[in-house]
Amino acid sequence: LFDAQGQIISKPDIAGLRETLMECYDSNRDNKIELSEMAKILPVEENFLLKFRMQQRPLTYANFLRIWEHYDRDNSGHMEMGELSNFVTDLMRLSQNVDYSEKEMNTILTDLVSHFDRNNNGLIDKSEL
Repeated sequence: LFDAQGQIISKPDIAGLRETLMECYDSNRDNKIELSEMAKILPVEENFLLKFRMQQRPLTYANFLRIWEHYDRDNSGHMEMGELSNFVTDLMRLSQNVDYSEKEMNTILTDLVSHFDRNNNGLIDKSEL
């Protein structure tokens, strides 16, 4: 392995890094990094997908529609910021011991809208997913 400057990383350094990572993130001390533990390491964008996957339920079209209808409270066919915030908050609660500040939540919501909002109306329409 090489570091950012292209220098070879020694085996003792790799072992030390592994030990440090395990001490910090292996909360159940089973000497493995589980999905919920990995979610604490990865960037928010990847965490979002991992947490959704942790439900271990297939995302069929029927399940997608049930989820959508639950959060689209006014049945408008799109999620406004408040509805999207409720969805993301519930999704984050599925993870273990992961708290997000209001600033982080606003960043997540803004990123979701900017990624999916193809018609630039500030909402996520069902057809945009």
